[in-house]
Amino acid sequence: MSRMPSTQKDRKLYVEFVGQHTAGKTTIIRDIVDRDLLKPQNAIYPQKIERSHLHFSLSLPKLILLNLFDVVFVSLFFLKYAKYTWTNYHAAGRHIWKMVILHSYYSNFNFDIWMKDDLLHLLPRIEFRKKVSVSFALNIFFSRFAHLYDGLVFIDLPYEEMKARFEIRFENRSNRRRLNRELVYERAYMQNIILKSILIEQSKVPILVLDGLTDLESKSFEVVKFIKEQIFEQD
Repeated sequence: MSRMPSTQKDRKLYVEFVGQHTAGKTTIIRDIVDRDLLKPQNAIYPQKIERSHLHFSLSLPKLILLNLFDVVFVSLFFLKYAKYTWTNYHAAGRHIWKMVILHSYYSNFNFDIWMKDDLLHLLPRIEFRKKVSVSFALNIFFSRFAHLYDGLVFIDLPYEEMKARFEIRFENRSNRRRLNRELVYERAYMQNIILKSILIEQSKVPILVLDGLTDLESKSFEVVKFIKEQIFEQD
């Protein structure tokens, strides 16, 4: 269960983890939160929140209304830039719509800082239309939701290492599922490179770029240092 906020500020802070698939984003988040490395600040990830499915279902109409402009933006974004494929609209689009709403829902709980691989993490999976500039589309999406973020952590990983970890992660899956995920991961890898450039060049949100090949202890230490020095001190 989350503790009452212990910082001197009222608002909650949000750090999004982005970067290559299999780079260890979730592992770092869980390591920092489970070992309470940001204390006295109360850091959480969504799975730490005990929420009632009934309460969420009853809150859904209100949440949609509160986030109506963002929901409409995401819908129009997909209609304008994304190909009409199952992967786009079910695997990526459905989760992005859900996360827009869940972000508002989770903000009602008691915590100081929330860490998650969320909207931007899924964005590079999208298969864009041929005539669409991927850089332009990613930039538009980030600019729309940049106000949500207090910090960004991008975890890099060489292509060969991503492929090796992919093979381990999906070794027991069916050939069809493996092939589908492999195509998604390879597309996401290339588009994450573009997203990384966009995030580094922007000046709205502090960003930390990590080498995914370094050990977990070192990566967690760098993230904690970044949050304390670049986010809490600026707030």
